Amino acid sequence: MTGRSLADDEAIGTFTGLLRHGLTGPARGD
Repeated sequence: MTGRSLADDEAIGTFTGLLRHGLTGPARGD
């Protein structure tokens, strides 16, 4: 185990991005 796998890191990045969009304002449909 080298820690986070690439898939996990990518999922976390996507999730963080979605949260950031949700916190900054409504989704613009992209």
